[in-house]
Amino acid sequence: MRILGKGRTQEKAIRELEALPTNHPYRENVLELIYKLLHILSVNKSKGEVIEKEDEDLMRRLDVLYEETLKQYGQQVRQEGRLEGLQQGLQLKQEGEALLTIRQLKRLLGELPPEIEAEIRGLNTNTIEALAEALLDFKTLEDLTNWLANNQ
Repeated sequence: MRILGKGRTQEKAIRELEALPTNHPYRENVLELIYKLLHILSVNKSKGEVIEKEDEDLMRRLDVLYEETLKQYGQQVRQEGRLEGLQQGLQLKQEGEALLTIRQLKRLLGELPPEIEAEIRGLNTNTIEALAEALLDFKTLEDLTNWLANNQ
């Protein structure tokens, strides 16, 4: 409400709003209300209504604050998207390596018990890679089970 005030009261309210962290819920709520206020003032101005100089100055200042916040949110969303994509990519890589290793083991040793396949799928990427190298030395299913028991 103080943002709608005049003079020093309004100035202090805007500075306090600018000082809030970008993810602070008060800032988000106030900026949403400000967006609505700016829209109403813009519509009124486009209809020819006279807007006081102080209100025009307020519109410009709040518009800049709102745009900066939108830009920061955009950067945050892009960063979160990149991290999510990276995590999905790493998970797909791990699943692919596990599947390939299981196929190689089946070709070498014949059909594998489902619990062994599940155990291999649950291994981390480094362990799967080590298994893929070690499988060249396996002769029996017991070699595989021993390796799994020793490398968990």
